[in-house]
Amino acid sequence: MSDMVRNDDSWARGCSMRVLALILLSIALSGASLAVAQNERASRDGAEASPAQEKPDEVIVRGKRLVELKFAVQKAQEHAYDLFNELNSTKDFDVHCHDEIRLFSHAKQRVCRAQFENRIQTEAGREYLGSLFLRCPGNAELTQACLFSAIGQSAALQSNAVEGQLPGKRAQMNEEILRIANENPQFAQAILDYYKASQDYEAARKARNGD
Repeated sequence: MSDMVRNDDSWARGCSMRVLALILLSIALSGASLAVAQNERASRDGAEASPAQEKPDEVIVRGKRLVELKFAVQKAQEHAYDLFNELNSTKDFDVHCHDEIRLFSHAKQRVCRAQFENRIQTEAGREYLGSLFLRCPGNAELTQACLFSAIGQSAALQSNAVEGQLPGKRAQMNEEILRIANENPQFAQAILDYYKASQDYEAARKARNGD
């Protein structure tokens, strides 16, 4: 009976660790990167109109609280990444965050990417351009005719082949997150802290918007 209890505990712990790992993975590797338009969203959270019956000071307090909660999510998220970077087995899995300007906009977004994503995407771009410059006639200057020709299509296929490494690397990173969450309670708690901060923010946002 005691063996059965221990097995049940191990199974439950394993499931819990998988949940923890998937929480962080879901924010780390959504598509090619994690992009949180925090400044734009935070400004909108603070500026959106609240119900007419609320007093101006209530609107300010609610808006300020949402901004604070949003930044609490970012802080908890990046703390989990910092721990992961210290504990993982390869720098290729390190996740770094920085502000970027959104395309066709002056709004900033907070972007977090694993190092292997930057490396593979850089290699794919180099493969694409290298193939074009090597094979296009008069390759000192690329032309639309070459870009949209069979040569261009071949170069794109070569680039896609390099990017084909991404799913496998993401699966490996998933296993790494799971392993560390199993072995390191501090990292597991950091993921839970991020999850709680996210839930607090979403609950406050929905309450403000009447969702």
